[in-house]
Amino acid sequence: MRASAGKAANREPFRPGASLATAVAPGYELLTVEETAELLHVGRDNVYYLIRTGQLSSIKIGKLRRIPRVRIAELVARLESESA
Repeated sequence: MRASAGKAANREPFRPGASLATAVAPGYELLTVEETAELLHVGRDNVYYLIRTGQLSSIKIGKLRRIPRVRIAELVARLESESA
C-alpha cells in the first residue's frame, strides 16, 4: 500500500450536499451560476452578463464557473449605493 493511499483513507469523505468550499475554507462559500441567479431573482443569462461585463467576479474550476458569495454581497451593496 502506498503512503498517500493510507493518508487518504484517514480523511473524512466528502458528503453530498455539504459545501466543498466550506470544507476547504470555512466561511468562503462558492455558488453556481444557477444558485446565484436564484439568490438574485434573475435569470442565468443575466448572471453571465454581470460576469462578462465585470460587474460580478467569478472563478473557474476546470470548466465550472463559481461565484463567491462575498462577491454577490459586494455587487448588491454597490447597486444599492448607486441607486441611493
